[in-house]
Amino acid sequence: MQVGVEALSTADALRHPNSTALALAYVGGWVFGLCGATEQVTEQARRLIAVSEQHRLAPFHAFGTAFLGWALCQQGNLERGTETIQRAIDFFDGIDYRLSISGHLANLADAKRRSGRLPEAKALCARALELISESSQRWLEPEVRRIDALIERDLWPGQPSHAEDMLRRAVTSARTLELPVFELRCLCSLRELLGPARQDLEVESRMQGLSSLQALDRRVARAMERRKSAPAA
Repeated sequence: MQVGVEALSTADALRHPNSTALALAYVGGWVFGLCGATEQVTEQARRLIAVSEQHRLAPFHAFGTAFLGWALCQQGNLERGTETIQRAIDFFDGIDYRLSISGHLANLADAKRRSGRLPEAKALCARALELISESSQRWLEPEVRRIDALIERDLWPGQPSHAEDMLRRAVTSARTLELPVFELRCLCSLRELLGPARQDLEVESRMQGLSSLQALDRRVARAMERRKSAPAA
């Protein structure tokens, strides 16, 4: 986690707009978002938007917009959040930009799932998985599969076995790609689906093994506070 915060500091020190924007997008956006650090995602997304407006970096402006929408959804503001993510995706589609768009599609799908718009959510995940299959960029695959499984669960609440299989495949994908944060997110969703009556000892053991990744949002908050209080170079 500290490495990510240091990347933000290094980018700022370089005073290079593209380097700063890149760090804000991938650390302040994806890393902080996947850690559940909503407040910090909001802060860094707004910084990314401001840098992009100042230096006319339109694609990075869209990334900032997408991350801001994701943060709004994490805060429970689903209507405004989905509209904000959709604006970013519309921009990316307009310039035929595809790098990591599967993640934004999945975030939008999850927000629509939580809003009860399940067919729309399913279609978004299908598109995200298609984009992944067409490219070599697979690092977001476990998260897309996790969200797709949750949509499947909500579509067919009386038939959880298919969603369970999908979540187990998401876990396998994360493990194959050696992405422990994604694996933990998938395992948490699988444990929730199984419930206390169907406790899986292998799942519990693996989650215990990943216990160092618990409460990452608080670790992000502490790291950013230290960064703010550090003396200027």
